[in-house]
Amino acid sequence: MRRRIPLSPSQSASFSMGRQLILLDCWSRLVDSPVELERAILMDFALQHPRSVSSLVPGLDVVIRAHGLQDHDLSELFAQRRLRGFRESFLVTSAELLARNLLSEDPTYKAESPGLKITPDGSQIVGRFTSPLSIFLRSAAELISKAWQRRSILALASDIREVLPDESSAIAQLETPFGVWLEDLDG
Repeated sequence: MRRRIPLSPSQSASFSMGRQLILLDCWSRLVDSPVELERAILMDFALQHPRSVSSLVPGLDVVIRAHGLQDHDLSELFAQRRLRGFRESFLVTSAELLARNLLSEDPTYKAESPGLKITPDGSQIVGRFTSPLSIFLRSAAELISKAWQRRSILALASDIREVLPDESSAIAQLETPFGVWLEDLDG
């Protein structure tokens, strides 16, 4: 289930669109109203960094272990940094989905941020996703949607910022020159 080669930019965009569709499909099956844009942004962040936010979602750690994703990797080190610029990347992906008629903005939805919902075409496409990773994303998205559907968006954002580990010292070690790493290995 682990990627061994990096994704190209177009593959990465497709992967992001698929993940976002899975999230919105799970939301639409659990909740009868569109999801607020800001809530969807936080939920998608949680799907990308499930180990970092597992303490905020009951049962998520079980799903993570069941799919063999409990080992930390470099992406978790940078979760705190990614949260800062995450909104923009989510909006780009949403625009791609809107342009393909896989996502729609509900004009009747009354909230501070726009309401997003998956279209029937989007739901049909999500139904075709059968990889182990899509099964994990679907399970995690359902738990996140259930746990966060009624929580205040401001409280969620605050809670996420509080639970993200400060990995600045581990990141600083990665930024040391390569020669120092070799010395430690020869040790």
